[in-house]
Amino acid sequence: MMNNIITYAVIIIGIVSVIQSRIGFDRFKKYIHLYTFGASLFMLCIGIANYQGSQESSDYIPCPGYITDISSSEHYAAAAKQFRTEYSCTIHYTFTDGNDYIYEEDGLLEYPDENLSTVWVSPDNTNVHMSSSQSTWTLSIWNFLIAIVLFIVTVPLYISFKNKHPKPTMDELESAYIYGIIMAVCTFIFIPFMSYSLFEKLKYGETVDTPTLDIWVVLCIGFVWSVIVAAVSKKKMRSVRKRK
Repeated sequence: MMNNIITYAVIIIGIVSVIQSRIGFDRFKKYIHLYTFGASLFMLCIGIANYQGSQESSDYIPCPGYITDISSSEHYAAAAKQFRTEYSCTIHYTFTDGNDYIYEEDGLLEYPDENLSTVWVSPDNTNVHMSSSQSTWTLSIWNFLIAIVLFIVTVPLYISFKNKHPKPTMDELESAYIYGIIMAVCTFIFIPFMSYSLFEKLKYGETVDTPTLDIWVVLCIGFVWSVIVAAVSKKKMRSVRKRK
């Protein structure tokens, strides 16, 4: 659990460092409330994903098992513009029917636990987790707590920003409007494809995997938020022009 929290913290710090290096420290400091709010949303999404994962695996059966053939590979993450290490391994376990099975796991961001002695297997013996539903639930609680703390920190930072900058400039409003339109268009392009994929799975009674559902929710939230930002910025721009 602690390793996961440290991983998220490193990701957030890395994103913040990239943003700060690109826009400068002064501008980053000025809009720091936006970044703490974004980090809060990030941890909230991670918490929701972990909560969904814990619910989906709540009926998984603990089985004796161990892992072998741990290997690593480097993959380029375009969003972060850097290479990251991913791990794969082979899980050996004995199911409730007394037979031994093998499950291949890949795309892991953390080094697998070589001392693993228990794995959790779905009742239909099609999926295997290396952590229990309870541990995932506990992790989601920590994710939510961190999200709440970050949101609480955002409030005084936002109040301080509004006191120092009561009215946004025309350039800032135009930038917000343009970014809002761009984000709205980008998210809107992908929403129909994701919606069709979800509809097809639900139509035929298939199980909707958690990552797909999470991506769809994030896209919808991003689209609505972008439209709101663009609309509010446009309205304020008109108000400023009328005053002139």
